[in-house]
Amino acid sequence: MAASLLNIINSFYPISLEGMDRVRLLNRTDKKYLMNAEMLNTFLRPLANYYFVLEHIEKRILHYETQYFDTKELDLYAMHLHGQGRRYKVRRRFYSDSKIRFFELKTRTNQGKTEKQRILTPDNNSQLREEEIELLQNELPFAPELLKPTLLTGYDRITLVNKTHNERVTIDLSLNFEQDGEKTEMQNLVIVEVKQAEKALTPALEALRDLRQKPGGISKYCLGLISTLPKLPFNRFKPLLLKIDKLITTT
Repeated sequence: MAASLLNIINSFYPISLEGMDRVRLLNRTDKKYLMNAEMLNTFLRPLANYYFVLEHIEKRILHYETQYFDTKELDLYAMHLHGQGRRYKVRRRFYSDSKIRFFELKTRTNQGKTEKQRILTPDNNSQLREEEIELLQNELPFAPELLKPTLLTGYDRITLVNKTHNERVTIDLSLNFEQDGEKTEMQNLVIVEVKQAEKALTPALEALRDLRQKPGGISKYCLGLISTLPKLPFNRFKPLLLKIDKLITTT
């Protein structure tokens, strides 16, 4: 990790996991932005007065691993590819530093809202547990039993918490993906996501505007599948993939 990024992060006041409870934001609006590591420093520098940074076990850059689930035909991916109004992600997320694992259903509604339901889960078994199936019942457009493990992702995350607004900003970097033995890394790509309970023009959004950044990212699930399954259709995502290729090859 570059020393300059660590210096910037260390200029923020910390907030604990317990302190973040007030901004869980399980129902929210999300905006994704794509940048590279060099742009990230410029984005972060003006934000220290307005945001806390999550600190856990004396670390401010925390590692996450996520196992996604989909059908054999990748029906959940197809919903994203075709831009369906209501679409889903099913995953187990492992917080490596705190050794906690959640099973999650993330739903994007027809109104563009994000809803997340989750339960603690003890392991990363390839089979869905009974309580996980119960969470999915009556939510998905097909039987939960059709789901199987698909993409495995790993990344580091910085989490900022707005001091005055109900807003979090997550910054994912050092991304890697694995699917059916195929592995790929995107070390220079940074995915910034602004999560708000109510829409507001905040310092993070102003900093993104100053960088001429426009919302329009791609989910890590879709990006990882496209990167590891060369024959997968991805026409709708071509402009974003061209942007990502330009970003990650910029030094």
